Order: sequence, then C-alpha cells, then structure tokens
Amino acid sequence: AAPMRRTHTARELAYGGVFARLLALNGGAGATGDISLFREMGSAAKGGSGALDSTTLKLVSSWCLLAEMAETARPLLHPGGGSRALPADEGPYRSTDAALRLSLLRGALSHFGEQARDELRARVAASAGAARRGGEPGIEFEAAAALRLERGLDAPTAQPPPQRVTLAGGDDAPFWPLLYLCLRCADYAAAARVSAAAAAEGAVPPRLSALLAAAAADGSATAGARG
Repeated sequence: AAPMRRTHTARELAYGGVFARLLALNGGAGATGDISLFREMGSAAKGGSGALDSTTLKLVSSWCLLAEMAETARPLLHPGGGSRALPADEGPYRSTDAALRLSLLRGALSHFGEQARDELRARVAASAGAARRGGEPGIEFEAAAALRLERGLDAPTAQPPPQRVTLAGGDDAPFWPLLYLCLRCADYAAAARVSAAAAAEGAVPPRLSALLAAAAADGSATAGARG
C-alpha cells in the first residue's frame, strides 16, 4: 500500500512559503535579502489567533528577535538605505569596530523589553482594581501598579522602609524595584524619568539620572517610543 501523506495545515504552508522565499534570496552570491522576511517568518509561524504551544511560541519569538536585531543594524548593512544588504565578506561584518555588535545588542534588548512590557501590562490588566494604575502615560505607571500587586512589598518589617519615589500625578512606588522594571522593559526614557524624580527629592545621586538620560538620548531607548 502507498504510504499515507500527511495534510499540511494552512500555517505550515504559509511558513514554508515564506521560508522558501528567504532561501531563494540567500541562494545567490553573498548574503543579500529583504530583512522584512524575518518578521514575515514570525507572523507565518504564529498563524491565526489560536493558542500556541511552547515550541511554536519559541519559534515565533526567535524570528521576531532576529527581525529586531536586523532592523537596528540596517543602517550599517544597507548603505544608502538600499533594499539589498552588503555581502557577508564586506565592511561591517569583518570590522573590529563595535558599531555592528552594539546595534545587534540594542535590537535584542528592544525585543526582550517588548516581551517584558507585554507581560507587565497583562498582569496589571488582569487585576486592574488592585493594581490601581495611575492615568498618566508611561511604562513606569504600569510598573508601579505591578509592584502594588506584589505581596508584602509594602508590608511593615523590621527593616527600614523601601526608598520611594513620587511620580507625576502623585503616584508613588519603591524606587529601586520601579527602576529595575523600567530597565527590564528596555524603556530607558521611563527609567530616566523615574531617576530624575528621585534625584529631585534628593534620593539618588544626580550622576545616575545623567547616565540614564544619556542612554535614553543615544537611540537605544526604542522601547519607550513604541509605547
């Protein structure tokens, strides 16, 4: 009897189609291609709106990570804004300069920061009443709300109370956990605002605020710009 052939799902067919296009672009001499296909690979792997198993979630995340890293490095690998990247044996790939590595690192931080922001917002939305998020825009307010949900964070102890910072609108939260969550979300602009508020209250050295403001201004704080 002839062997049975498994029917491919629509998601598998879509993924295979985009993957074939990616292979075709990279099949010629040198590494050229449209990096938007990385994002398409992630979308194809995700498929529709149904629940995904852990393996598929990792696959989607990996393609999105690659897309984010490639996009931040685009100015170096696509000189003049062209659609074709430099061949793999040219320029930035062989350079000892740190520019390419820093661009790829910023892309990775942006991707993982976006994941952290999504998790933070979902946690706050699931317990909106207890979280009591302030009405101001900014991830620091999501972070302050998430900290309110953490058991025992503000409970009386024998230790000194956690150092607190007051945000716009009167919202307040423990400073160091709040700063950590902003940095975990790769939102350096939010971290700079939190540090500046604490510095204005004399709670942290001005040098820290200056370093975070520089990080927010140098182009690496892409997370905050996307919400």
